[in-house]
Amino acid sequence: MQTMKIIKLTIVIFLAIFISSCNKTNIGNYPELIVGGWISTNVTINGLAGNTFNESLDSSAQLFIGEDAEYHRNYVTGSWDLDKSKLTLSPEEFYQMEDWNHEILELTESILKVKIELTKSEFGWGFSQFDEDEILTIIQTYSKQE
Repeated sequence: MQTMKIIKLTIVIFLAIFISSCNKTNIGNYPELIVGGWISTNVTINGLAGNTFNESLDSSAQLFIGEDAEYHRNYVTGSWDLDKSKLTLSPEEFYQMEDWNHEILELTESILKVKIELTKSEFGWGFSQFDEDEILTIIQTYSKQE
């Protein structure tokens, strides 16, 4: 009887580990999914809808990720890197900007959803609701353009 309980517990633990690892796909194994043109469709900042701050914020970002490891995001260009579930956008030096390190929350053939933490000044929007150096948690959803 005790042996059966141990076997059942072992199976449950194994399944839990297996299922949790399946939910965290190593996106770095699928870089071809991220290559292409993307347009922002939804933004949240500290859990609040982007259009709360500015009506055009949800659709303000255009992102192109090239096969040649170069990217263009609105008016900023640079290089990109994909490591597991981390997308790093490194602007060209003359922009004098820090790298943007995104956590990829979802990546399919048509959806890219990322999370990043930036200050208000790093994000580049003049929100009166936040202090200049306040850390903002920004979740941005993009749709792939054909």
